[in-house]
Amino acid sequence: MRRPELAVALIPGGADDSEVVHSCFANDIAAADRWIIEPFVTRSWNGYRVVFPAHRRALGVRLLAVAGGDFAVALDRMLPAEARIDSWAVRVSATQVALAEGSLIEAGGVIDARGAGDLSLLGIGWRTGLTRAVRTPGPHGVAAPVIVDAAVDQRDGCHLVTVLPISADRLHIADSRYQIDRIADRGAHAEGLDAYLAANGWSGAATEWESHGATPVPLDGDFDAYWQSGGAGTAKAGVGAGLFHPATGRMLPDAVRLAAWVADSPPLPGPALHDALHAHALRTWEARRPYRQIAALLFRGAADAERYRIIEHFYRQPTGLIERFHAGRSTPIDRLRILAGRTPFGGKAR
Repeated sequence: MRRPELAVALIPGGADDSEVVHSCFANDIAAADRWIIEPFVTRSWNGYRVVFPAHRRALGVRLLAVAGGDFAVALDRMLPAEARIDSWAVRVSATQVALAEGSLIEAGGVIDARGAGDLSLLGIGWRTGLTRAVRTPGPHGVAAPVIVDAAVDQRDGCHLVTVLPISADRLHIADSRYQIDRIADRGAHAEGLDAYLAANGWSGAATEWESHGATPVPLDGDFDAYWQSGGAGTAKAGVGAGLFHPATGRMLPDAVRLAAWVADSPPLPGPALHDALHAHALRTWEARRPYRQIAALLFRGAADAERYRIIEHFYRQPTGLIERFHAGRSTPIDRLRILAGRTPFGGKAR
């Protein structure tokens, strides 16, 4: 839309994420860039809630949700017919994409957003989870999203439930655990969701879709080696570029920022595009070191049953601090406040 003189092609990477729902806060995205994401928003809410055993809070910040299927439909309407490629990408370089059906696309520059590189090069924890789209027998009565509900059994890792009310009788609900080892036990997650649904009077809800897996949360490591492991010399976006919030895992804000940056840049040949995106991703990685240190507390900060208190302490902070944290714009004083006060370590953090 900003660069109509450029020929653009969008090539599927092979994964089907039509049922996945991504979310972020409107304030996570610069006002000048919100036009990029607004056409794809499935649902938005003018506030959200957090729930802990000893603390509940409602915050009046707009939350956006984008469903993969809705994103694909909207994008299909926006792109010219020649920009849509039906075959899958099987091999990518700085200036070429090999398709599953055997043909080769030549391009001035390629951006690879197909996923992670070699995760063994990073020190990581895992956010394991089971997500369901469910339809309740009647109206569920949930007016605002519950971003964090930690008033659940905490014996198996830092355990959280998230609830997004998609319609009057449809919920998108996720059971998540933060674990230092990759323990993606579907049975434990299913039991957690079944118990949560029953406790809220939704035991008769019909599951329409379900996804189970583990998401890496990088805590440290060799970023440059990780970048190159995903394809030396090829520009990257998304998880493979390390472009997501280290503590929350949200990817939409970084995707919008990168889209705006690419649209405003002069045409770059493949190698120069790689160098520019690598420099952008490296600056972002280095700037987010404090966020990775905070995220590490969710894995190493205390015994399993106590780690939720780190998040509870965070959500007792002023609204502005919380908004800046989600947007990746925390001040040094913000970071001190997050780490100060009573913690599961015992005593006060310094």
